[in-house]
Amino acid sequence: MEKEELRREYHRLFYPEDLRIAMESYKLVTDAAFQIISSQKGQPLSSNEDIDGMYLFQMTAMKNLSILNLMQSLNYYNELGDFNMENLHDPFALSCLVRTQYEAFCNFNNIYRVSKSADEKTFKYLLWVLSGLKYRQSFPTKQQENIEKRENERLQIEELKKAIKMSRTYLNLDPDAQDNIDKAIKSKKWQVIVNGEKAHGIPWHEMMSNAGATDLFNGQYTSLSLNTHPSNVSVFQFKNMYSDGNDLPTSILTMKLSKWLISFFIADYCYYFEDAKQTFEKLPLMTQILINQYNSLFRTEIYRINHASNSLN
Repeated sequence: MEKEELRREYHRLFYPEDLRIAMESYKLVTDAAFQIISSQKGQPLSSNEDIDGMYLFQMTAMKNLSILNLMQSLNYYNELGDFNMENLHDPFALSCLVRTQYEAFCNFNNIYRVSKSADEKTFKYLLWVLSGLKYRQSFPTKQQENIEKRENERLQIEELKKAIKMSRTYLNLDPDAQDNIDKAIKSKKWQVIVNGEKAHGIPWHEMMSNAGATDLFNGQYTSLSLNTHPSNVSVFQFKNMYSDGNDLPTSILTMKLSKWLISFFIADYCYYFEDAKQTFEKLPLMTQILINQYNSLFRTEIYRINHASNSLN
């Protein structure tokens, strides 16, 4: 492809003018994620940390398929009243999915990329596992098999607490920071930032900045959350959404956010898994360019996976 043609194609996909092109651009990023997943199939991983990180990536990419389906026009026929509803889109359902992608990316970034040592990575990973097991303890159970499983998990919880508090990361913290971690454990939180002797919890809406994202993402988590929950804000938006024809443009914007998040996730995944980066570098040039550009423009240059974007110069 000639350079001018490459630039035109890049501009077309980076700035999609309609739903068809927006979905085409989204599909390129989705295909990249699943090609990376496919390339890792059957490969042995060295630790539970790596295995869970891999599955977190797969879970997050899977939601792309639901988003692609939701972006198709929704049509409904009511047999009772003999009326049709046609060519509708549901940005609120999309917000639910994209919010989980936001959280999944931020979690992976904080554990697998931001951590400054293997011990810190394991420390954060164990907090994540511990939180999940503690939540499972609150599930009601009556079957003997599940009662025994809950008891086994209770013992695991105690072992995890010991491992966390015996880690070099925890022991190097000052007393206030250790108290912050103890509070996080008690409240089933795992989103923590470690900086030398300091450590503290961090809310979801700040984790995107922690992952290097620009100010463009300020307020995005709050917006997704408001549209996920039955907030009055979401009802206010819904009230005129369809009469004003805003369901499609709002849905496209939400899909774009998902595309950027998956591109960020791909970059961090390639940073952590060398074989994933090798697969990425075999992808079509335009796919590499787009994902690199999303990272360099909406985060910073250091999050580029490679220098494929130089082909545009």
